[in-house]
Amino acid sequence: MSSGKLLEFFIRILKLLPNRSNWVIFKNHFVFDAAAAVLNKHLNGTASAPVAPAFSLTGPVLLIAAQTIEVEAYKATLSIWQTDEAVLKQAIASTIPDSLFLGV
Repeated sequence: MSSGKLLEFFIRILKLLPNRSNWVIFKNHFVFDAAAAVLNKHLNGTASAPVAPAFSLTGPVLLIAAQTIEVEAYKATLSIWQTDEAVLKQAIASTIPDSLFLGV
């Protein structure tokens, strides 16, 4: 996700009021904004972490070129997935009241 797109995502997010009177509107806006930022799979739980390569990544193991490429691709995909998860968690934490956050 580009930084401009991420900034737009955070700017558009509606805040949940402390008395939660705007919950329905907040939820609909949040889901819409997450979908616009291509984070909806992280929000609804259908996104899953990338699967690690089948071979061992620990210890003094020599990898062939194809395995090295697979490991690098896995690391890049994992990094993107973790970033998207962190962005969504930060968005939730920054839009709900402190009292609700501390209750969770």
